[in-house]
Amino acid sequence: MKLKLLVIASALVLSGCGSLNPFASRDTRPGITAAAGTDVAVKDQTISTEFQDQGIQVEYTLTGDIKRIVVFGYAEAWKGNVDIHSEMDAMDKLVKYIYGRDVSNERKVTIYAKTLDDARDNTLNRVKNVDGTMTFQARDVEAEAARDPTSAQSERNNTSRRIAERLERQITETMQTITSRGRLTGVRKTGDRVIQNGRMYVARFEWSPRDQENSQRLRQIMGQ
Repeated sequence: MKLKLLVIASALVLSGCGSLNPFASRDTRPGITAAAGTDVAVKDQTISTEFQDQGIQVEYTLTGDIKRIVVFGYAEAWKGNVDIHSEMDAMDKLVKYIYGRDVSNERKVTIYAKTLDDARDNTLNRVKNVDGTMTFQARDVEAEAARDPTSAQSERNNTSRRIAERLERQITETMQTITSRGRLTGVRKTGDRVIQNGRMYVARFEWSPRDQENSQRLRQIMGQ
């Protein structure tokens, strides 16, 4: 049944508008030029890498600072207890990411490094999503890197790779903290909906540095 759930979730992801986010509107597609007045400093530019098949989205800056981690948990609606089952599914996806069961650490670093390079080019071309975020699909980025292996030898790519290695360590450590208690900690559910004509429930879970600080502050208050 677990395999069936993951197959259904993957099918839902692949049938979307090129994004794993079932909450996204059709107007937030990659490649749309941002409206005037949405320019931000290059160092603060938000990049979003979607590991589409894994149901995980990571947002970060060009300097390698994590801004947000999003994971989507699915549950078959007719079974009931959808909150519990969707959280378990999200937890399972994070653990698989940590231990590289679907994508190895080396592949993830390559994906982030190439994404950073592409993001710099897109920043210069002022091409981004409507909300100002540049979104990349991990598998597309990896395929692009495979088609041009010589690009990995460039000085710029070496810089991107160092940033990517540090970013990957931070992401892994963050996910280990999120899942360390056997449940999602420091994570908040930011949305849910029923799709596939009511057959599938999907919840959107989000972690950010601010959420982590608030969670720690709350635990300190409760411990007093």
